Amino acid sequence: MFEVIKLQTQHNRAIDVTPKIKEIIAGAGVTDGILTVSIPHTDAGLVIHSFWDPKGWDDSMEEIRRAFPSKVDYEQRTNNAHEAAAHSKAAFVGNVMSLIIKDGELLFGNSQGILFCEFNGPKNDREVHVNIM
Repeated sequence: MFEVIKLQTQHNRAIDVTPKIKEIIAGAGVTDGILTVSIPHTDAGLVIHSFWDPKGWDDSMEEIRRAFPSKVDYEQRTNNAHEAAAHSKAAFVGNVMSLIIKDGELLFGNSQGILFCEFNGPKNDREVHVNIM
């Protein structure tokens, strides 16, 4: 089974895609299997993060921004330094993950969720690809 989640994003913000992915799993009727989540973007990423503190991910996004600042001495040809930094952030974070489905549920911690991280943007045409086997 394959589905696409469409997103509209804001710069340097993360979107919780966990509820939509859980909805897709429930609709698939799969009890045990593998979930693969990926994105076709080189300036955004996917992470698993804890939601026990709602500000925790804001702190993480800020740390990533500090680690990969927008600067003018990137060698890659992009529209601007901000976009070049977004590519470095995305390469660091990654854009694909595989998770286990057990008894019809994602097999991860109670406070964990899947976030789409926008490092460029805002964008109106972001996609999250969901494949269940």
